[in-house]
Amino acid sequence: MSWTKEVMLENTVKLLKSERTIFIIQYGSSLYGEYFNDIDLFLIEEGQREVEEIIIGNLDIARMGINNFGGYIDKKDPTLATEPILTGKLIFGNEEEFNKLKRRLMEGSADINYLLRASLAEHLKAIQFVEYQRLKESLGSLSFAFSYRLFAEWYYVRKGKPIDWKSLLFNINKETEELWEKLSETIRIGKLDKEKIKEETVLQLITQWEDILLTNRRLL
Repeated sequence: MSWTKEVMLENTVKLLKSERTIFIIQYGSSLYGEYFNDIDLFLIEEGQREVEEIIIGNLDIARMGINNFGGYIDKKDPTLATEPILTGKLIFGNEEEFNKLKRRLMEGSADINYLLRASLAEHLKAIQFVEYQRLKESLGSLSFAFSYRLFAEWYYVRKGKPIDWKSLLFNINKETEELWEKLSETIRIGKLDKEKIKEETVLQLITQWEDILLTNRRLL
């Protein structure tokens, strides 16, 4: 980890933590090597609070209450629980209590209906974002639709235990892999220059995704 990143994280923790703060979790690309797009953090507080996204420069912070976080853990939400818990690094909070959450994540069954509804909601958002010419956001929603659907299939068809996103990708079939690679490359290009995202490309990706869903083809 670079000196700049360490200082940024140290100052961020000082800025964010309060008497209500339980955990601050770092996850994503900033954990690996010198080069990263942004620093992703989860801020977990006492009590009840719906997810709030805070973006400060290259800091992307998801803030929520511990009660809400527990609900996402029990549902096995890949974005709001599984990924930060399985791949994240605790930078503030009690390690033993954090490990209890990891054990809780591995217990019980995933809420398949919740995952499927979340996938559909993100799919519809992807379509709506195109209508408003918000192509970068459309790609983001489509990737979430992809993720929720894949995890639903992982838990329902494969009867799998919670795993991180990279591990899940090792289990997808060839057709799914090709579509995901196209989507990932388009997202990568958009991060460098959102003007290079073409509406035709986004619509094509959405159509390919819908074709898989309508024909009920497996993703794994």
